[in-house]
Amino acid sequence: MQALHELLVSGHRALEPRPEVQDEYADRYQREIAQMVWAHESVKHSHFKNPEGKIFTISPWPIPTYWTWTRTFEPKDYAWD
Repeated sequence: MQALHELLVSGHRALEPRPEVQDEYADRYQREIAQMVWAHESVKHSHFKNPEGKIFTISPWPIPTYWTWTRTFEPKDYAWD
C-alpha cells in the first residue's frame, strides 16, 4: 500500500523493481526453493517443477518472514516512470 501511495502522490505513472533488485530476489528464491522436497532429483513430475527442472511456487518462506521483508517500501529499489 505504501508503494501505491508513493506512486500516486509523486505524480509518476508506474514503477517496477530495478533489474538488480529483481535478480537478487530471484537468486535468493532459487537458493531457498532448491532445498525443498519438490526440488529433489527423485521428483520427476510435479506441478511445481517446470520442464527445465526449476521449481516455482508462491513463496518458499513462511508467510511472517515474507511479510516482514515486504512491509516496508524502499523507493530506491524501483525504477519510476
